[in-house]
Amino acid sequence: MGDLSAVYRACRQRYIELVQPLDSEAANTPVPACPGWSVHDVLAHVVGSAADVVAGRLDGAPGEAWTASQVELRRGRSAADLLAEWETCAPAIEQMIDEGGRRGPLHFTVEDAAISDAVSHEHDIRSALRRPGARDSDAVSFAVVFYARNRIDSAASRGLSLRVCVTDGRRFGNDDAAVTLRGEPFDLLRAMAGRRSREQLRELAWTGDVEPVIADFGRPGALAPPPYPLEE
Repeated sequence: MGDLSAVYRACRQRYIELVQPLDSEAANTPVPACPGWSVHDVLAHVVGSAADVVAGRLDGAPGEAWTASQVELRRGRSAADLLAEWETCAPAIEQMIDEGGRRGPLHFTVEDAAISDAVSHEHDIRSALRRPGARDSDAVSFAVVFYARNRIDSAASRGLSLRVCVTDGRRFGNDDAAVTLRGEPFDLLRAMAGRRSREQLRELAWTGDVEPVIADFGRPGALAPPPYPLEE
């Protein structure tokens, strides 16, 4: 994929189209994929993450306290204010993405974290507002790589071998992996980003003994499956 800053920019533009028209009641819509957060809170986190990266405020990233502070600091501000803040810091993020290779928390590159987190939360908001769309975006295609590698590395750390095969022909992991997961880019993204329950995960196209891998998906943390099914 060529111009990754353009991928990030397009994702941000979709946020504007989704959130800018919302009144305060709609902005307070609960987001099932992010328990305890509203649409406004998710936006505050995404904008806050961008602002923190630009300012170098990375202590505790990407932990719960780090993200919670982003939401709390922006709680009294309007969605329009948050989008304006994002507009201000976006050029610096895009420059980091264009430069490539900068390492952030947990050795993720800026483009890994910025694009993958933004597009994941884009679809959290779309789901909450019942506004599906952009499932074939370049950001979805990019984020599948990030989350596939994340899941493969996590499985390997527990002695499990996982391969992820995307219907567009991309393959991640070793050919001789004991477990293979296959699917469309959007479905894989939502599953690997912790947006499918264990029951929903079992319904995906697997080969091999899937239960140890699903248990690994269930490790405590931000990417753990929700306790209830998310319908999109």
